Amino acid sequence: MTIHLWHEIALVLAVPLIDQMWNVPAFEKWLPLDSQWFMFGVGWILIAVFVVACGWVEDMAAKKKPKRLP
Repeated sequence: MTIHLWHEIALVLAVPLIDQMWNVPAFEKWLPLDSQWFMFGVGWILIAVFVVACGWVEDMAAKKKPKRLP
């Protein structure tokens, strides 16, 4: 459920994050910052962060013992 709730926010947050990467010369030179696939990858990384940070709430809602990793 966490992925479903956070995926849109992760994709929206990927855009300003990638925009800030254009200010770092090494990132601008070596990363495909203008690629949709790169944004997709950054979105998945952000989703993973949200799952680890907020996934325990699902466990509490299901009356299970909270786990660190899903």
